[in-house]
Parts: sequence; C-alpha cells; structure tokens
Amino acid sequence: SDPALRRGGTSTDDEHGRSIMEEVPLVDPMPQVEKKCIPQCSVFWIAYQDCAERIVNKPDGHCTGQYLDYTKCVDHCVAHNVFKHVK
Repeated sequence: SDPALRRGGTSTDDEHGRSIMEEVPLVDPMPQVEKKCIPQCSVFWIAYQDCAERIVNKPDGHCTGQYLDYTKCVDHCVAHNVFKHVK
C-alpha cells in the first residue's frame, strides 16, 4: 500500500509514469457523528443535569455515574456510525 495514501493524499502518475503526491485534506468525522448521536442520549444528559442541580451546595456530592452513562451512550452510538464515514 502506498504510504502517501495513508497520509491522506492521492497518488497519480506524471507524464513519465512517476508517482506524484496530491494532498487531500483529511476531515475528522467524529465531531459530526457525535452531534448526530447527542439527541438520542438526551435522557442521560438530562439525568446528569438534574443531578448537578441537586448537588450544587453539597461539597461531597458528585454526578460521575450520570455523566458516565451519558458518555457511554454517545460512545456506543458513535461506534456504530463513525466507520460509515471512513474510506
């Protein structure tokens, strides 16, 4: 496999048959996929926000469990969708 292609470029031949590199900008699909996953995880986000409001004045309170539930939901959704955007 051509190392140039792994770096995000395309390989073409010049008039003498030599391979030349053309740079193609790489785009990370993760931010777009995460944005699409957030709405379906809103139940977990709301639970996290509710917890955060409840513990505002409690020095020993935390909402780690609720936050991890939310991130797990987003990660699960992303895992099923991100590779559809990778060539």
